[in-house]
Amino acid sequence: MQTDSDLDREWSATYGSSEDDWCNDMDVQSDGDFVLVGQSFAPDDEGHGLLMMIDDDGDSLSAVYDGVIYREHTYNSVSVYTSDSMIVAGIRLRDIGGVHPYEARLRKYTPAGGAVSGTIGDYRYSDNYYNEFNSVILTSSNYFVAAGYTTEDPNAKGIELPDVFLVKTTRDLPGTGTMRVYGGNLADKGHSVIQDQGGDYVIAGYTTSYGAGGKDIYLIKTTFSDTIWTRTFGGSSDDEAFEVIETNTGNYVVAGYTESYGAGGKDFYILEVNAST
Repeated sequence: MQTDSDLDREWSATYGSSEDDWCNDMDVQSDGDFVLVGQSFAPDDEGHGLLMMIDDDGDSLSAVYDGVIYREHTYNSVSVYTSDSMIVAGIRLRDIGGVHPYEARLRKYTPAGGAVSGTIGDYRYSDNYYNEFNSVILTSSNYFVAAGYTTEDPNAKGIELPDVFLVKTTRDLPGTGTMRVYGGNLADKGHSVIQDQGGDYVIAGYTTSYGAGGKDIYLIKTTFSDTIWTRTFGGSSDDEAFEVIETNTGNYVVAGYTESYGAGGKDFYILEVNAST
């Protein structure tokens, strides 16, 4: 859907098949075309990473389905970083001798004439049992930085306890990746990452290792090499952040949901955080 500055709808459109299809993120190219990423269960009822391009009138230009039968893929984040390249972050299911770990994945694509012409690079992280990238950016120093979570093998009770992780890799994928891990003894995940005006990185997600109880919003500020500060927000129920942005004044605005406050159930939760906290 596209609206004007008064939020009046200019056009709306649907894309997909008779199976489940959804969009997780989008970006816009310099020519005004849109890039959408998500997951599709067409045509074989298996999950495929979906990359779609549409023009500024909502007409579909092209689509790429990543994955083969019985191998689940999802695209969670996309960033257009030049007029002819984009970086996509997500997850891919592997099959290693009957064991099915998930690897965090970055893929570079090149659009040509309104169509996605193919991959031009691939980075995969799969040292642990379950790994996923939820957000990716191109930094001011021309590195890719992706945030997500990594989980070792489930323990004997089948409990998975992920940690937030941040990966920096060179722009020429697959490149060499450097990883940082954040969190405690329980479950912690990263959903969004930005680079602020000072060049530091801010990750937003949730933690059950720290805070007031249940899931709490987890905000991490780091130089990548060193943690500057971490903050938690929330109450005794679940609270989770999915997006973080920097304001013109240099503070951070975090968006997600809360079950600790509001009218009941899950409510929108937005808060502004002082950058120097």
